[in-house]
Amino acid sequence: MHSSGISWTDATWNLVRGCRQVSPGCRNCYAMACAHSVNKAHSKLGFPEPYEGLVQIRGGKPKWTGDVRFVTRLLVAPLRKREPLKIFVNSMSDLLYEELSNKQIAAAFGVMAAASWHAYQVLTKRAERLPRWFAWVVRTAAERGLTPAQFCFACAQEIGGADASCAKVLRRHEVIAAAADAAWPLPNVWVGVSAEDQENANLRVPFLVKAPAAVRFVSAEPLLGPVDLTPWLNDIAWVIGGCESGDGRRPADVDWLRLLRKQCLANGSAYFLKQAVGGVGITCGPGSKVKKKGIVESPYLDGTQSVAFPIAAPRCIAAPPRSPPPRSAMNIHPLQANGSGVVQEANPDETTQARFSPEDEPAQASPQEPPPGPRRRCASSSR
Repeated sequence: MHSSGISWTDATWNLVRGCRQVSPGCRNCYAMACAHSVNKAHSKLGFPEPYEGLVQIRGGKPKWTGDVRFVTRLLVAPLRKREPLKIFVNSMSDLLYEELSNKQIAAAFGVMAAASWHAYQVLTKRAERLPRWFAWVVRTAAERGLTPAQFCFACAQEIGGADASCAKVLRRHEVIAAAADAAWPLPNVWVGVSAEDQENANLRVPFLVKAPAAVRFVSAEPLLGPVDLTPWLNDIAWVIGGCESGDGRRPADVDWLRLLRKQCLANGSAYFLKQAVGGVGITCGPGSKVKKKGIVESPYLDGTQSVAFPIAAPRCIAAPPRSPPPRSAMNIHPLQANGSGVVQEANPDETTQARFSPEDEPAQASPQEPPPGPRRRCASSSR
């Protein structure tokens, strides 16, 4: 997990690698070029390529192959960060990707439940899967006598058990206790969809508002046309707007950005204008930064800077201590670790192990991950 240059987040957590282009907003996706650059840097130094087989050159440009890889060793990364952060989940991919199993998605949510001092920003273009996945979690958890958060943590233990370092972290008493006590929907998880134009807003936002998320948001970036979110803004807490950046960028009319701001002001939703091309109506001021090709980060639109965040549920100001609780307190939480990386009920006489049936979409075995190798940060805009 790395710190991020994206102005509306603090860090990125890319436990899924690879993706597929699905709509016009994907055409100039920065993540494809970034993945290719990471592969080149690793190869030059003799390290295995982290995105090997996931990105290739086609037509002279890096393109996703459509394959994905779930990186198990990165599953517990947020639990290793003790300072509270806003974490963009899968800035280089999509947690709701079609080929990921329900259980793999649940494992990520299980870690989010346990590392509750962070706020997580889950952004997807696969909006149609959101209500189905949330319904699956609630139904399957009830069948196993668990809360949804407990069930997701059981998935994290099941999948994380394949990696020794992950399994060790997921057996900590304070980690288990945090997941056992987590509310549902998780109050520290913000769920959003991309809506680069009206067509995709009409396709995706209706699915978003059906998802039982504590905070819902829309990312209208790269903004490719005017977008009217008014029909859904009563259920949306946050809207991000911004132009496309990088080679081949398409223009975003300043009136489209004004329209988004006007809608948010009228409905009480927070508005975050991430970036725009400097010119009439777009200026630089305190807190702004001029980037390449005249793009202004956190610009002033008609003299006003919009960098608001949603009013989310309060979260911890610090991570809990790592030391185990007193022995007398070890049975007050409904979940404990049984030593094999699978959650069980605390009462040894009436254990109910969380098991998965074929309908849980078991994950395919992931190839052995290479050592981390060199770090390379990519200049990132929103997916």
